[in-house]
Amino acid sequence: MMKLKLKQLSMLATGAAVLLLCTATLSGQTLADSARAAQKNKRTNTATNKVYTNESLGAHAPNDAPAKSADDAKKSDKADAKSDKDADDTDPAEAKKKAADELKQKYEKQKAELATLQRELDIAERENKLRGATFYADAGNRLRNEQKYAEDDRKYQADVANKKKAIADGNAALDKMKEEGRRTGVPLS
Repeated sequence: MMKLKLKQLSMLATGAAVLLLCTATLSGQTLADSARAAQKNKRTNTATNKVYTNESLGAHAPNDAPAKSADDAKKSDKADAKSDKDADDTDPAEAKKKAADELKQKYEKQKAELATLQRELDIAERENKLRGATFYADAGNRLRNEQKYAEDDRKYQADVANKKKAIADGNAALDKMKEEGRRTGVPLS
């Protein structure tokens, strides 16, 4: 009888704990909800700090702006004539084409440099495998030149690490050029 009461009491205690846990999680705010609220508050705080006006955006003057003086009109006419001369010298489409060609040339040069680095890395790995095969094939050579082999292996590992870093940097530069080409509308493949 005592065992039965203990069993019922433990089940009752377990049920109460589960009930309390469920109500606590239902009424409490989750971590994700609190993060969203904090992000929302952060956005509203930064949005209230910036005030956009026509002057800050560089918009045209409103229609009710005062008329220009005669001196201002002459200066603006001279500036317009000068800008027309400059526009004739450098056509925007021509400048864009020139920039696109330069970007393509840089991209092709980077690709060629990466191919060269990869080829050098492949050759170094192949030569190291041959060096290792000849070293381990001759037992006398292993006994006589173990320190030299270890030194050469350290140099090889450092060289390979440098080449892999250069390849990674080159790939990053290539990706950056691709992104620049994508932004400017220049197809790089």
